This record gives sequence, structure tokens and C-alpha cells, in this order.
Amino acid sequence: MIRFRLAVIVAAGLSTRLGSQASDRPKGLLEVSGEALLARSVRLLNRNGIEKILVVVGDKRPMIEKALGNRLQYAFNPFFAGPNNMASLWFAKTWAGDKPFLYLHGDIIYSENLLSSFIAGIKNGDALSVDFGPTDAEAMKVRLANNRFIESSKDIPADKSAGEWVGLAAFSDPQKLFAKIESLLEKNHLKDYDTLALTEMAAEGHDFLLIPTNGEPWMDIDFKKDLDRARELFL
Repeated sequence: MIRFRLAVIVAAGLSTRLGSQASDRPKGLLEVSGEALLARSVRLLNRNGIEKILVVVGDKRPMIEKALGNRLQYAFNPFFAGPNNMASLWFAKTWAGDKPFLYLHGDIIYSENLLSSFIAGIKNGDALSVDFGPTDAEAMKVRLANNRFIESSKDIPADKSAGEWVGLAAFSDPQKLFAKIESLLEKNHLKDYDTLALTEMAAEGHDFLLIPTNGEPWMDIDFKKDLDRARELFL
């Protein structure tokens, strides 16, 4: 059983889809029940044995570093206005080295039970947290073949989707992941999501354990309606 002590959170984006809600602060500092999204993730990770956390920052970098303080480490993605989150994850390569780590998007909110069950469910290898069931057009959908993960993308048709990736993953062999990301970035996949790397790894025979959310609440916050719903759900 792998013991995870590190986590990487990507939080470099511009948050343009949130409009005025994120005009004066990055998305990760938006508050739900009086606590910023990033601060909540850090707190829950710490409570579950994650001792070292790297936050990949970009837009409004000083605000995030001031809010979260020097107990964390930071990697700056100076190209945050162009590339997508796969490129941001690459900036964790040197920091992570060959050590297993949890990986999270900075704009998700989730219950502590979801996180603790995910960590407990990882026996070995790499894992993705998946909310199995119906999805919508914006969902980062997951497609399976013979119960094996083969793809994650927003473009998967709803009737081919098994569920939605939460934006929470675990990597036991980071070198494979970063080698795949570097290969894709070299081919100019700068604006692609991190799911492209997962999909290509699966196509090459890499297996991912899919750990269900089992009905635990979570949300990916992209629009104002998502933020409003999160504030109703997480009181």
C-alpha cells in the first residue's frame, strides 16, 4: 500500500468564466462558508496525512501566496494566460521527483469523506476519483471499455460516459506522468487539459484504478451558478 505525503494543486488559471465573481481575486480564493477553496483543500489534505503541498500559481500569484502563507510551497507558471492545466502540472516535475503524490484541481470543493475514502482506496498504482452516473456537457467525462479507463474528455458523448472525473487523482510513478506531459507539450498541446495525458497513458496500456465518490458531495466551480450551488451544499 502506497503512503501519500505530497500533494500538488494547480491554481494558475484566469477564471474568465466566473466573470465579476473572480474579478478581484483568483478562483481558488473564492469563499464557501467563509473559507477559500484552496484553504479548504489544504486543511483537508493536512488532516489526512498530506504533509507537503505544492500549489502551482499564475494569475494573481501574490494574492494566493499571501492568503495561504509560507507553510506551503509554490511553483510559478509564467505562461498561465495561454496554456491549460496540463502545462501547469508540468511545473511540479522537479518538486515531486519520483515521489508519489495526490493531484487536485484548485477549483473543486468536496467532502472530507470523499478525500479520505479516495486515499484509503489506493492500494498501488495510479487512481482517479470518479463520480459514476449521468453527466452534463461541461463535465470532464470518463469512458470505459471492459470496465477499464480509456478516456476522459468533455467531448465524450453523454451516452458513452460512465461518469465524471472529480479533478482528484493519485500518481505512484510521477516519472511516467511527466514524461507523457513533456511529450505532449513538445507537440504543442499547450492548451489541452491534463486529461489528454491520462487518455494517452491509458492508450499505451497504463491502468488507472477508478475510485467512486459513493454519493459524497463535491463540485467543480466554473460558473457563478456553480459557486452559488456550492454555497448551498457546503454550509
